[in-house]
Amino acid sequence: MSARVIQRRGKWAVRIDHHGQQRLKVFGPTQKDKARAERAAEAVNAAITLGSYAPTPEREPVPFNRYATDWVLRE
Repeated sequence: MSARVIQRRGKWAVRIDHHGQQRLKVFGPTQKDKARAERAAEAVNAAITLGSYAPTPEREPVPFNRYATDWVLRE
């Protein structure tokens, strides 16, 4: 259970491993983005240590028939 800064596809990112779930928060390619990613990783690690870290829940996928109905009604 930790957050660490990695470079992925030329961009800096924070990889969060928490209770078997992995999250990736991408920042950007510059050194300022690297510093932002490091600050974010420190904040997440502190929250994990204190037990107050709660990842944002993933949204439920929208069934196609509801999406299609909403799309047709918008037109």
